[in-house]
Formats: sequence, C-alpha cells, structure tokens
Amino acid sequence: MTALGTRLTQERLRLARASATVSRLVLATSQHTAGFYRQHGFTVSKITPGGFGPGLDRYDMTLQVA
Repeated sequence: MTALGTRLTQERLRLARASATVSRLVLATSQHTAGFYRQHGFTVSKITPGGFGPGLDRYDMTLQVA
C-alpha cells in the first residue's frame, strides 16, 4: 500500500508532466523531507543551514519535467 503523501506527490508530478506549460518544478523543504523528494527525482540546488530556523535547514530542490 502506497502512503498518502507518496500518492499525492505522484499525482502532482503526473499533472505537471502532462502540462504543456510546466518544464521545471521548484520547491523548498527541510533536511527532514529532502530524501522523500530525492526519491521522486528532485535534486538539491542549494542548502541554507538554519534557513527555516534554528536546526531546520532549507533545501531548495528542482525537477525537470519536460
């Protein structure tokens, strides 16, 4: 059984890939969920230590969909 977050992400990625106007997705997340997005093909473009607050690093990530 696939977890709800995974199913929602897969559907969003499917919709983005089906769109003629979307070529790249950009997101900001923390070190706690960056691995989840890596599993879906996102790559880290920048890490800002403490970017979301003390002990919560900001991971900027991108995914080419077209």
